[in-house]
Amino acid sequence: MAQDEFDRLFTYMNKEFSVINKKLDTKADKGQIDSLINSVDGIIKRLDDDQANNAARDIILNRHDRWIHEIAYKDGIKLSRP
Repeated sequence: MAQDEFDRLFTYMNKEFSVINKKLDTKADKGQIDSLINSVDGIIKRLDDDQANNAARDIILNRHDRWIHEIAYKDGIKLSRP
């Protein structure tokens, strides 16, 4: 391999590695990915908690509605069903 061929190859490789390094600099590191995963996990936990709370609330509201209708029926009051 002649010196000028080597120089051209070296210059070409430097340009390619420079492009690759610039692309790698824009990628997230492991710490950033872990932080993102932890944030998403926290959001999912809050959504799960909200769903459980909503289900419990719905059960209580349905029970209260049933009791109100039972009391109204016993007292001769007609209530409409929603």
